[in-house]
Amino acid sequence: MVPAGCRERRRVARFIDVDAAPRSFDARGPIVWLSALVLLAAMAFAALYQSGRTDVDRLLDNSDFAAYYCAGTVARAHDDPYQAAPMERCRAGASNPAPIPGYATAIFSIASFAPYRDAAIGWMLVLCIALILTIWALHVASGISPLPLAAAVVGTDLIAGVSFGQISVLTILGVALCAMALSRGRHIAAALAALLTLLQPQIGLPIILALLLWAPRTRLVLIVGVGALVTLSYLHFGVSENAEYVERAIPAFGASEVPLRFQYGSSWILYFFGLDETRALAVSTIQYVATVLLGVAVAPLIARRLDAPAALAAFPAAVAVVGGPNLHLTDLAAAIPFAAILTGTTARIRRLAWFALILLALPWIALETLHQAAVAAIVVAVVALFALPDRPWLGRAVIALAASAVVLAAPLLFAAIPDVPLRPAPAPASFSAASRYGPTLAAVAHGEAIRSQAILTEPTWQSFARKAPDWAGVLLVFLAGLAARPAGRRVEDPSDEDLTVPDVL
Repeated sequence: MVPAGCRERRRVARFIDVDAAPRSFDARGPIVWLSALVLLAAMAFAALYQSGRTDVDRLLDNSDFAAYYCAGTVARAHDDPYQAAPMERCRAGASNPAPIPGYATAIFSIASFAPYRDAAIGWMLVLCIALILTIWALHVASGISPLPLAAAVVGTDLIAGVSFGQISVLTILGVALCAMALSRGRHIAAALAALLTLLQPQIGLPIILALLLWAPRTRLVLIVGVGALVTLSYLHFGVSENAEYVERAIPAFGASEVPLRFQYGSSWILYFFGLDETRALAVSTIQYVATVLLGVAVAPLIARRLDAPAALAAFPAAVAVVGGPNLHLTDLAAAIPFAAILTGTTARIRRLAWFALILLALPWIALETLHQAAVAAIVVAVVALFALPDRPWLGRAVIALAASAVVLAAPLLFAAIPDVPLRPAPAPASFSAASRYGPTLAAVAHGEAIRSQAILTEPTWQSFARKAPDWAGVLLVFLAGLAARPAGRRVEDPSDEDLTVPDVL
């Protein structure tokens, strides 16, 4: 007789790996898609106008693509892109580091054959297409109309991601495509999409691990794909730079941004409440590893309970941005795919999921003027109107107006919170002295540059409050996933009708 525990695990594995029937999704036609695209375009224009970045060349120069482009240029010249000196020589002083793996640098080495302006414009177009594909993939995987999905990604994927040229936009596309492929029973496509998430290993590795453990039909593609990426990194860099990336560049970059005002990781929270930078980084690293292992372990059970194979990739991605050593606003978009999936579960969890989408839809840290708040209120209204589909339209309109009113008041509420430093900002010399990674790394120079401007590193209650809504959105997604229950029970095999999946936590 097979023990009950083994039968449970076998059933979970079979549920994840079967050729699942396509989930139904809401196809609202071209009008809704056109509305979504118009919304994205309007929000992008508003974001650039409000930040004074309407000049194309200025926008491209301020883009993080400059660091990626320089990394590719430096690597193509057989120099070290993780060192400060060659990066600063590129384009007359692009001092930002590019802490990306060797296979990603290889892509930008190809892009660096083009003049910078042409390459930057092409990169922006790629990110815009990726954003539209992300909305489409989430629409298919979750059944949500594309209009509220377009609004939900405005703050993270559009304003913080596309407008700054962030590579995270492609990472989130990988998460969305992987979730969609799993929801359609397309295991090879899911594995290929999961490889795209490795552009940011801190988000991609939990997904890869979950698929390797719980989706056997993805293993061959994943093993071959990861092997190909490792080979590409070796051919592009050799051993020394790849070892430097793992041993020095990534840890140094995490240490450089611990006190940064715009950093969302648990390392900043620990630093805010008084822990020194070194201990804050160590504790947040342990927290990240523990949280990711928990997420990978329970992902198949959550996917089974929600009757949503897409959760096998979406939940680990969401867990990867619950704290950790280094996070930015654009990374928090990794929680949106799982939040979208949660909108199809029980009423209580569905409300929490929609509320989380509203919180994650806005760049709260940037809401400083009434004009910015007005743009944000439109975004919130769109998401809120599509939330709670069991309520009549009038009730949803009232909720949307109430949410918009709160957002309109946000700049005044934030301004009322003291912006007085709780303690002095750390000095550049103290970071250099404490850094064990050497003074020549680009990440160390980045840390010194951050600490040379006190306003970027002084902890204040106002900076904490401005980031709190986004933290709350990610935490809600995580906790709602652990507490979620299926809206209805599905049986894959009549012989297993007597089996139940045990509750988690």
